Amino acid sequence: MADYDYTTRTQAIAATIPSGFEFIRTVGYRSVGDGGGALHKKVSSAPSHQGKFQSADGAWWEISEMRPDIRMFGAYGDSVSFQDGAMTSGNANLTSLSSVFSSSDVGKVCAVYGAGSAGAHLETTIAAYVSVHVVTLSTAASTTVSSALGYFGHDDTTAISDAKGFLQSGGSLLAGDTGRAYLTGTVTFSAGFPA
Repeated sequence: MADYDYTTRTQAIAATIPSGFEFIRTVGYRSVGDGGGALHKKVSSAPSHQGKFQSADGAWWEISEMRPDIRMFGAYGDSVSFQDGAMTSGNANLTSLSSVFSSSDVGKVCAVYGAGSAGAHLETTIAAYVSVHVVTLSTAASTTVSSALGYFGHDDTTAISDAKGFLQSGGSLLAGDTGRAYLTGTVTFSAGFPA
């Protein structure tokens, strides 16, 4: 048999996949159409990289794409920048008239340049949605700023690291908008590394 479709990676993990299938396709990583859908092939044992999962029947599956996307490894790639961030020392509210915040932004990481101690960058998470242009951060500003550069989005550090491991194990060239990925940690790529 050729292939079988599942809506998400989570659904495929929970499935008992018929033994005759050598390939399956997911339509999304977390939800249908999120860019994380992928073709997976059945392999005889657990691959050494993170571009894999084990289905409920015990079979191992790995990504089998010509140009895998970072979203196939769990990246959101949803980082948003702003250049008009305003915060007051001792207050955790961030105002950005150019940003369009929503309640779904709660829990995302956020950096506001210059709002930390002695003018350092403040990196924290969004604790509460206040309005379309205002959110409350988990940490108050130590320095008052206006017209500050900043970013907010899901932390894609682990997903990018997993994608790197997949490439190092012989996977194909990586695709995806890595310029919109938000990293709170370091992922080191050596000179000449395929990307």
